Amino acid sequence: MSKQVKLKFKKLLKKAEFVHADLEYHEELIPEAKQEFMAIVNEIFQRLPIEEKKKINELREQRLREETERLAQESTDPEEESEEETEISHTPDKGDEIDDLPEIENPDVSPVKGSELKKLYYKVADKTHPDKVLARGASATEAKRLEKMFMSAQAAYKDANWYILYSLAMDLDIEVADPTKETLHWLEEDIKGTMGKISHIASLITWSWYVGNEDVKDHAIKSYFLQAYDYRLESTSID
Repeated sequence: MSKQVKLKFKKLLKKAEFVHADLEYHEELIPEAKQEFMAIVNEIFQRLPIEEKKKINELREQRLREETERLAQESTDPEEESEEETEISHTPDKGDEIDDLPEIENPDVSPVKGSELKKLYYKVADKTHPDKVLARGASATEAKRLEKMFMSAQAAYKDANWYILYSLAMDLDIEVADPTKETLHWLEEDIKGTMGKISHIASLITWSWYVGNEDVKDHAIKSYFLQAYDYRLESTSID
């Protein structure tokens, strides 16, 4: 391993760690942001004139019918798999095998990366799979910690996220191959994908409202009423 590869790998690891921590920050706060935002929206809605509330409710019902019809149409399409069928289980059954890999969602993953992802997954799963942990007689606390790592490994494999699998391997003191130029490329891909997820959350009206100042909050709520209900809200005051 050249000095250049070694130093760049170290630099990218730090960046990957930062962006994943940032994504975790966004993902943990967005449910609270949505809850608080909708509480304000509903309070404002209740203060609207009766006729205006009637119009908005009619639009809500219409969009609900359209969404129901769309979902019903999708469910009759044999080519479509339900989310329930494709989602990784968050509570692995005792009888699950390590070899039961989730399918990698990214069709552009190269054979080399796919092979390396599989190797890392097997190494992590060998130490964290619930059956193996149970057989080793781990404590309840340790078993729970390792089960979370196993689920993270499954999700990382499905998302083709080399960094997460690598990090799990490091946490478990698993020996991995020295980084290569390909490894650097995979890390850069993982960082880019993670930043994309952060950007998506940050672009939501709910998030803008949650982290913004009073002017931003005012604009966010007015934008929501206009986009969701085609209603131009004159004031967001709830005093």
